[in-house]
Amino acid sequence: MLTVGQRLIKERKRLGISKVDMASVGGISRVSQASYEADKTSPNGEYLIRVSKVGVDVNYVLFGNSQSENINNYSDDFLEVMELKLAECQKNLHQFESSIQMMQQALAEIKQKQ
Repeated sequence: MLTVGQRLIKERKRLGISKVDMASVGGISRVSQASYEADKTSPNGEYLIRVSKVGVDVNYVLFGNSQSENINNYSDDFLEVMELKLAECQKNLHQFESSIQMMQQALAEIKQKQ
């Protein structure tokens, strides 16, 4: 089983964040970040709150359980909202494509008149 420090490293790498940047986000020094990752000291609550805002799965870091690893853990409401957002994006994409086609036609007509 991975330690807290090992899971913290794994999360940091998953998010593509450097050790220095993670320390900055967490409001600590680079040395403190290294100490957390080496399991010499444990991260405090304020640090965990701060890093959670950039996507760190604090539940995973502390307990080894990740909500993000299992899609079945998402609520039906969340999935419904995501489906609606996707449909909205698709609609906007179609509208955007239509606008581009209209602009292309207008430009073609302008060129013909010249």
